[in-house]
Amino acid sequence: MTSTIIIECPKCAQKLGVPSHQGALYVTCPKCREGWDWPRGRTVIPTVAAVADNTSPRGDWVACKSRSLRPAAHWVGAYISVGSLVLLAAVFLGLPELTSAPPKPLPSREVVPPKPLLSRESNVQEPRRPVWNPPPEESLPDNGDGVSRFNRAETTSKIRIVPRSEQGHIVVKVENWDDPELVCWFLIRAGQSAETSIPPGTYRLKFACGNRWYGEKHLFGPNASYFAIVNEIRVPANTVYTLNLAPSVTGRLREYTIGSTDF
Repeated sequence: MTSTIIIECPKCAQKLGVPSHQGALYVTCPKCREGWDWPRGRTVIPTVAAVADNTSPRGDWVACKSRSLRPAAHWVGAYISVGSLVLLAAVFLGLPELTSAPPKPLPSREVVPPKPLLSRESNVQEPRRPVWNPPPEESLPDNGDGVSRFNRAETTSKIRIVPRSEQGHIVVKVENWDDPELVCWFLIRAGQSAETSIPPGTYRLKFACGNRWYGEKHLFGPNASYFAIVNEIRVPANTVYTLNLAPSVTGRLREYTIGSTDF
């Protein structure tokens, strides 16, 4: 049986049993974890060792650190130093010479031509607008002048157009309702209304508006605006059919915007 001596923890007064034959120890209280050197005044290097005291009144386990393992740390350091010297000697004497290889050149990249500009909405290449080289302006035709594809002498009806004041000059195009065949077209000067002879029938009306006249082929140029009437225009025989384009609460005509190619 190991001989012990009873001591008290300097912090919590817990009674502890420690071996009396091992000299200086480092004691740790199992209750409050306070640690100190025993006997007092002697410095102890903590090492891993534990002593169980079965003869203490409360049977507490006392963690004790002994000086006896201190020389082992010295020998471990010596072994590490000798191993380092052996490793350095092997590097200088036994290993082949280390040289740095030049870096490999990067693979060449093909020059990729830039992609064409795409529309954000449709993701389709935007067509380039044709360059407008305007021909010389021509004199504006008289109010009501135009071209007809029928015999005026045999017609008994007329169509009269009253435009809005802000629309500028207007070209009125009259087509058959059942097919896009041209019946006639005529010009209305800004601020005026006009009428023309027309055979009885059902028609579709289209309009081109602008301020500068470039002839029958180019009409009002790229700054023109275009629209069409949704409704069927039915002209009876022996009738002057009046079409007022000014907005009205009781009006029944509906119009929609079209492009120059649909005119």
